Amino acid sequence: MVLALPFSAAAHPPTAVPPPADVPAAVPEVVAQDMGAFRSMLRRMRIYLLHAGRGTQHFGSLGGGEQIWFVLPSCRPVDPENERRDPCPIDRLEVSALDGGEVRAGRMTTVLDGAVPRRVQAFAVADGVRMIRVRMVTPSGSTRFDGVIRVSEFSEIPVPVGAPTADGYALDFRMYPGR
Repeated sequence: MVLALPFSAAAHPPTAVPPPADVPAAVPEVVAQDMGAFRSMLRRMRIYLLHAGRGTQHFGSLGGGEQIWFVLPSCRPVDPENERRDPCPIDRLEVSALDGGEVRAGRMTTVLDGAVPRRVQAFAVADGVRMIRVRMVTPSGSTRFDGVIRVSEFSEIPVPVGAPTADGYALDFRMYPGR
């Protein structure tokens, strides 16, 4: 014979459940783009990414580290015959290290060599940085392009084609068409 006693909450108070162990908040994983896909995306916007090596000073003295250059389209006057054409597709670049290192930015330089003036900006990536974020911002402040690449893949970026000058670097714009 089984004897069942009635359940009484007062006789059996609830026991406190210990809180879960301290678990760090989930941090989203950043996945770098394939360098070929990254460069291809830039090229569609007539932007060229170049690997200038270590310590070059053609577009400013940025100190040590690997230097990359972005060759950008120039800002142009509004064309009333072609309202769809963006007169200034990229106003500024923001390049930052994702893992606590340093990226030093040179000034945006208008390069007047070639048939169409272009702009170039250099960045020096300090040793130890593993990934960088590249954000391109329009004059209105919206993001036109945002991507992440691995510094270890800089060797896949072509070197600049051109020649040093007394005050910078003359790019061979046949290699970097603006149209």
